[in-house]
Amino acid sequence: MGRALSSDLRERVLKASQEGVSDRLAAARFGVSALSAPTARKYSEFPVNRLL
Repeated sequence: MGRALSSDLRERVLKASQEGVSDRLAAARFGVSALSAPTARKYSEFPVNRLL
């Protein structure tokens, strides 16, 4: 199992994705798995810490 993304790396992947870069390209650009970008976006839209 892979490691969790740091918050800084997660923000950079999200920013690239929001700027129109595909999820796969954003993931490749920052050296993370192809599933990391959509997962980061999913959690950014519904952050767990807002539930507490």
